Amino acid sequence: MPLYVWNGSEYVRIDDGSGNINTKNAIYDVDLDGLVDADKIASLTRSKISDFFSSPFWSNIPDRPPIGVVPDDGDLQTVINNLYNDYGGGIVIIKPGTYDIDSPITIPDNIVIIGYGATVRATAAIDYIFTNSDTTNGNKNIGIIGVKLDCNSGNADSGISFTKVTNVAIIDVEILGSEYSAIDIDNATRIVIRGVYIHDQYGTLIRVAIDLALSENCIIENCRIENYASGIRVGTTGGSECKYCTIMNCVIINMTQTYGIRVDGWDNSVIQCFVDTCGEEGIMLYGERNKAINNTVKNCDQGGGGWAGIEIRQNRNIVANNVCFDDQETPTQDYGIREEDGDYNIIIGNICYGNATSSISTVGANTVVANNIT
Repeated sequence: MPLYVWNGSEYVRIDDGSGNINTKNAIYDVDLDGLVDADKIASLTRSKISDFFSSPFWSNIPDRPPIGVVPDDGDLQTVINNLYNDYGGGIVIIKPGTYDIDSPITIPDNIVIIGYGATVRATAAIDYIFTNSDTTNGNKNIGIIGVKLDCNSGNADSGISFTKVTNVAIIDVEILGSEYSAIDIDNATRIVIRGVYIHDQYGTLIRVAIDLALSENCIIENCRIENYASGIRVGTTGGSECKYCTIMNCVIINMTQTYGIRVDGWDNSVIQCFVDTCGEEGIMLYGERNKAINNTVKNCDQGGGGWAGIEIRQNRNIVANNVCFDDQETPTQDYGIREEDGDYNIIIGNICYGNATSSISTVGANTVVANNIT
């Protein structure tokens, strides 16, 4: 089908360079309900679709940005390239349907992809479905919204892989069938991962569903992860630690190999998450000045390694108002909360019960344990 974009004053056909103008049948834009007809586009402004674009990158896109619609042949990369080369960025609309790819889709600066009802499926062995275009110098202002990414039983190792990115939003995305990390982000700043559903890892490799390394000022919220080796990792010991990141309101169920959530770095927070059935610990605080607050963790340590619902390593962390318990007929979660290493931590106001060995275990001489119910 023909492809048109809005350039701020008129609709311009861009698929063949003819310059023909048409305002009917080929243009779509977005409001809170998804795709709307062409005759409604002219009345849309940024304020009317601001719910989709609450992160800072939206301020860098013009009030009425260029819009490209992926044609029926599914050539998503061409649409992205045209918008970037001709206008410096814009919005890419993927209509409902399934679009097969056999090579990764690269995303440059200032591109937002919206595809409620659309599935992008890997049909050949590729490293990932989406990546940023410049992993050496970095990219900024990227959005992936509402798209289902089918890694197709490991055809694509990962759904999304970004390196050196700033101001990125991954919202309402579903990812299934990846063999490695579903979302892998390295060396990033100001990342929003919201409302993402990741499930059914392919194969038996020990990989993390959402993996952030060497990043800061990121938020992962309202996500659900099921049937994966490991859940969410923010930071890695040995030089890839993260800071100022928050994981909140996430549901993590059946992490078959290791942890539900691991935070490695400084000044990160895990807030009001639900973690159920992990091979090892439910939540790990590894580093300093991290917080685990208002979480529920149950039935972890399925592998029998002596793990706790919440593990603490290193100093000056806060574990408060959590519920850590085991309600299985034969408990596997050895501890509700365990300070395996460190000192000067605060463990306060938690409820721990039904654990196999102990409700709360500490080693630090200066660690504060108070007002817990066990």
